[in-house]
Amino acid sequence: MPSETVVLNFSSLNDLHDGRIARLLSTHLKRIAEDCMDRPADKTKRKVTLEFVAEPIPDDEGLGCDHVNLEIECKSKIPTYRSKKFEMRVSKGGFLFNKEFPEQFDAQGLPFSEEGQS
Repeated sequence: MPSETVVLNFSSLNDLHDGRIARLLSTHLKRIAEDCMDRPADKTKRKVTLEFVAEPIPDDEGLGCDHVNLEIECKSKIPTYRSKKFEMRVSKGGFLFNKEFPEQFDAQGLPFSEEGQS
């Protein structure tokens, strides 16, 4: 018999796995908070999921269950980062873009003459 049993709940998460599960949850909550601050114009919802998966361990007769193997998984979802569109030329060697004007492949700069030249 164990020396002390504790009911699994949010308060007792810190007692499991040397506090790693509680820290993991905290890390994912910080991740979505930072993303909200970094990209406030993106109205996509951010999400943290804490999933508990219990696998029954049946008794010897297979009629009852006094124990389970429990796994806890924590994950977060933030919106995908998408850049603006860049027009590029395609070739067998890959993609080519205009270094000066990445948005428009065929754009050219204005010709400026050196001062004092005609």
